[in-house]
Amino acid sequence: AIRAEQGWETELVLSGHSTGGLVASLWADRHPGALRALVLNSAWLSLQGSEIVRTVGDSVLRTLALRDPRMSILDGWVDPARVFSITDGWVPERDGELPDPAWADDPYVTGWDINPAWSIKPSAPVRVGWLQAVMEGHNRVAQGLDIRCPVLSMGAASTRLGVTWTPESRSADTIIDADATARRAVMLGKLVTIARFPGGVHDLTLSEPPVREQVFSAMRRWMAAYVLR
Repeated sequence: AIRAEQGWETELVLSGHSTGGLVASLWADRHPGALRALVLNSAWLSLQGSEIVRTVGDSVLRTLALRDPRMSILDGWVDPARVFSITDGWVPERDGELPDPAWADDPYVTGWDINPAWSIKPSAPVRVGWLQAVMEGHNRVAQGLDIRCPVLSMGAASTRLGVTWTPESRSADTIIDADATARRAVMLGKLVTIARFPGGVHDLTLSEPPVREQVFSAMRRWMAAYVLR
């Protein structure tokens, strides 16, 4: 569809973030030869928690989905006013002194211009049918995919799960288990490069300026090696 709309004949590189990274991985597996490369930014490849929790959760979700796949769960589980979002920028009263005055005009400090229709706060409804589909995708990745193109799987170096602010919220993945994702990434295909970034947040491209530059620099070097040669 992209090629037809844009009139492109060139090869494509697909990029996916978080749940989009899971979707992109499954799509690439189903369409061998369609992509020149796949770039993942903190792809959600594994559910947080122990294997026992995931197994029990899967059984419960299947039961709920049979009753009503559109059922919303976790409603009201956290006060929206307490939810931390990296896109809001730097709040001195909460975050303290800015580490580098040179960052003053950077979106990391001033806030990112996010379309509220695409980024619902505190979050979009979590529906059991959607979560079941995500877990089925995780199971497929765990069994091993056969993505034929080179894959770059990038993630934060550390995890601090939670939706409320902590001092670590600005330097760790607060949404997914970054270690679990790195371990699972090797199941995507034969040629997978795993890159971890100290100080990175869930969306690596929203990290503090020095980390963000490391992310883009790694992408440029990897693309030069596997795509632009």
